[in-house]
Amino acid sequence: EKHYMRMKEQVGLERARAEGVISSAAQVEAKLKAQLDFLSQEQARLNNAKAESAKQQDLVEQRAREAEELYLKAEKTRKDTRDKMRQIAQDTQAQAKQAEAAKLRRRQQHMAVTAGATSV
Repeated sequence: EKHYMRMKEQVGLERARAEGVISSAAQVEAKLKAQLDFLSQEQARLNNAKAESAKQQDLVEQRAREAEELYLKAEKTRKDTRDKMRQIAQDTQAQAKQAEAAKLRRRQQHMAVTAGATSV
C-alpha cells in the first residue's frame, strides 16, 4: 500500500509537472500567436505602402511622359511658327521686289510714253 501511495503521489507530481509544461506551452503559443498577428499586420501595412509607392511611381512616370509629349508639341509648334514667319518674310520680300519691279516698269513705260510724246 505504501508503494501504491508513493506511485499515486508520483503520478500526481508528474501530472502537476505536465500541466505546468502544458500551461507554459500555452502561454508561449499565445505569445507567438500575438507576434504572428502583429507581423501579419506589419506585412499588410508594408504591402500597402509598396502598392502605394508603386502607384505613385506610375503616376510620376505618366506625368513625365505627358510633360515630354507637351514639350515635343511645343517644340514642333515653335518650329512650325518659325518656319511660317520665315515663309511670310520671304513672301513679303518677294512681293516687295515684284512691286518695286512693277513700279520701275511703269516708270520706264511712262518715260517711254513721255519721250515718245515729246519727240513727236
